[in-house]
Amino acid sequence: MAEQRLSELAADELAESGGDRLRPLVDLSESRIWRMIESAPDGMVMADEQGVILVVNSQLESMFGYRREELLGRKVEELLPDRFRQIHAAHRTRYRAEPQVRLMGAGLELSGRRRDGSEFPVEVSLSPVSDEHGVAVIAAVRDISDRVAAEAHANLIRATIDATHDGVFMFAPDTLRFSYVNQGAVNQTGYSRDELLTMTPLHIAPELTRDSFVETIAPLLNDDTSRLTMRTVQRMKTGDDIPVEVLLECPPASHPSAQRVVVALVRDITDRIESEAERERQQRWLQGLSDIRIELRTQLLEGRPAREALELICTRARGIIGADMSAVGRLDRTQRVIQLDTVHGDPLFGPMPVTIPVGAALRAVLDARRPVAFEHGPPRDESGVRETTGFAGPFVVAPLTINDELAEILICGRQPGRPPFDATEMHFVESLAQQANAALQLARAQRDQQRLTLLEDRERIGRDLHDMVIQRIFAAGMGLDALGSYGLPPAAADKIRGIVDDLDTAIKELRSTIFGLSMLDAPRPLAVQIRENVAAHADRLGFTPTVALPDDIESIPLVVVEQLLPTINEALSNVARHADATNAAVVIRRDGNELTVEVTDNGNGIDEAQLRGRGLGNLEARARRVGGTCRITNNDTGGATVTWRAPL
Repeated sequence: MAEQRLSELAADELAESGGDRLRPLVDLSESRIWRMIESAPDGMVMADEQGVILVVNSQLESMFGYRREELLGRKVEELLPDRFRQIHAAHRTRYRAEPQVRLMGAGLELSGRRRDGSEFPVEVSLSPVSDEHGVAVIAAVRDISDRVAAEAHANLIRATIDATHDGVFMFAPDTLRFSYVNQGAVNQTGYSRDELLTMTPLHIAPELTRDSFVETIAPLLNDDTSRLTMRTVQRMKTGDDIPVEVLLECPPASHPSAQRVVVALVRDITDRIESEAERERQQRWLQGLSDIRIELRTQLLEGRPAREALELICTRARGIIGADMSAVGRLDRTQRVIQLDTVHGDPLFGPMPVTIPVGAALRAVLDARRPVAFEHGPPRDESGVRETTGFAGPFVVAPLTINDELAEILICGRQPGRPPFDATEMHFVESLAQQANAALQLARAQRDQQRLTLLEDRERIGRDLHDMVIQRIFAAGMGLDALGSYGLPPAAADKIRGIVDDLDTAIKELRSTIFGLSMLDAPRPLAVQIRENVAAHADRLGFTPTVALPDDIESIPLVVVEQLLPTINEALSNVARHADATNAAVVIRRDGNELTVEVTDNGNGIDEAQLRGRGLGNLEARARRVGGTCRITNNDTGGATVTWRAPL
């Protein structure tokens, strides 16, 4: 039938178009109508009810790459990809049942197939035409490759913007209402995209007011600047505020009639602020460490005790890492408890001194020789039971060593409920421990050097006393004794004999002093040295004094020992010279961090007016050298007591 209709139309069309055009079913006698179809910007095709192509225009030829005569008489499905042809035949049947005008862009994704087999996206509008021969369909076909490519590019840009972690907001300068937000803005604020598109920057920036914000963006709108940067706070849907940095730009309008928009790139700077704070904290700590090094060096060069260096570290540790308490202690001789004797800050565990039992967990820390933090109070033993330490909150224990031997223990603690010590704070504590170790090492080296110098001086003094002073006194005594043979008056002879006796006594005391000096040179137990020193006075006293010593006498610091032995010797010498006693006792006690020495006799007591002449000045001087005190008192039952105290 199609061939017959084409034959009937061929003659008239050929007459009008020079023999190379077919006219459509409608009357195309007017060449004007045909020229209109030919000049249409879209490809035009007419097909009958069976889908046979009756008419095509030049635009369709160039669009699909066919010559006109190749298309006329063929099915319209030839212009579709193979996968769509069967489906299109079904669509064509349904359309014939209900023909109607369908405009382009009706939501269908259509593709055309060129003569070379390549495919391209198209939009098609349909319009039915009825006449006595039946219903034909005119289709306008538009190549939308450029539009699809542009949309794909726009979608890629939107996907890229949505993939950006930062929030991107676009808003009108007059209403301030958001016209576009990306997925980063949705994630950043917690609002949905639809919710944000009903809002303005003032809804999510509590620090901003309309007047202040309009004033802020005015330089952008006036083209005085190309961009602005500001820091503010952005409020999330949950009500939480986060610090943000906002970069504002206002690109030129793409068209004179288009309204300009302000683009805001919003970045969450919580991590940056925390990093800056951490960096500032570390710089502050590094400066603190530098200050500590300088102060420690100054203290040690001045010869101040190592205990002051440890106290300095205590106070600095508490101030820099925010500890509520810092303390220095030591293990007892049994290594079962830690005795804290220098505490700074809030008392976390009652009155001083504090004794902390050393359980398995603390023992592991001390054996490891490294700082360890306990995040939630006391550690647990192997059975899961918490050890008793006196701490209820987080604390850190840092062993301090000298030549790899445990010397002191640094402890920093916080009140319950406060955060535990983090890795950076632990690193600082470890640095403090290293500084403390270096200070203790240097203090010991200086003390050893001072002791060596002192021993050399004592050796020289003892040698000079023995070789020179004693010999001169002995010679003077012999000379005086020889005067007795010159027939002097009895009173003068008695006076000379008294002076000779005093010289003999002075010789004995010098020899006792030399013996005491030599006792310090011998590397023997302190208890042995004390007992031998006391026994050396037996000849002059006429009896041997009793001695009572504490079990931990060997743990007394050397700096105290250097003053202790001469003190005992001086006190017993006073008893021998002045007390006329028949009994004496030397009692040494260690009460916490204080050493007490008591030398008691049952003699005739002390005349207060004669105290300074009986060695009290020397005893007080020795006590002051170690930060202690000394006093002599008469006993109610007779005799006197020398009480000498020194901190440990």
